[in-house]
Amino acid sequence: MLFYYFKSKKELFNYLIEYALDFIQREYLDLLDENEPDFLKRYEKAVRLKMEKYIKNRYVFIFLFNIMQSEALGIKEKYEKELEKTQKEGFKKLYSNIDTSYFREDIEAEKIYKLITYALEGFQNKVLESVKGKDLTSFDFTPFWDEFYELVDVLRKTLYKDEEVCDENDRG
Repeated sequence: MLFYYFKSKKELFNYLIEYALDFIQREYLDLLDENEPDFLKRYEKAVRLKMEKYIKNRYVFIFLFNIMQSEALGIKEKYEKELEKTQKEGFKKLYSNIDTSYFREDIEAEKIYKLITYALEGFQNKVLESVKGKDLTSFDFTPFWDEFYELVDVLRKTLYKDEEVCDENDRG
């Protein structure tokens, strides 16, 4: 039946890459909130959305990750522009229109971005590694989310101005 729909394995493979890129665009990137000025809140929402979509269809994420890491048969090179475009759009949606007045003034904004990104990506990778091979449809993520929000609170207390200043920014 496979060859009824696809003329070759290569055609199937191309379809799968296009499907995966479309899934990421439609189910993740298009849903990111670019209007949130607080970087931690925006990143927090992005991580939560990504995890929800990963649970829904983790194989899409795994497939694209493997394509990006692949050295075989020029696969990565063939799709490099589409992969880069998707990645750039994700970064743009995460980093554009951020109100850096929330950040502490004694630390460069670029360093704050990096620290938050490294911390939250590291946490996300830890979670994904620990649930590898488990049935995620009925898995209780509550302990992970509790730890995640504790980490976000620590990042906010460490890298942001005090909460009164941040509250003024929200009102202002």
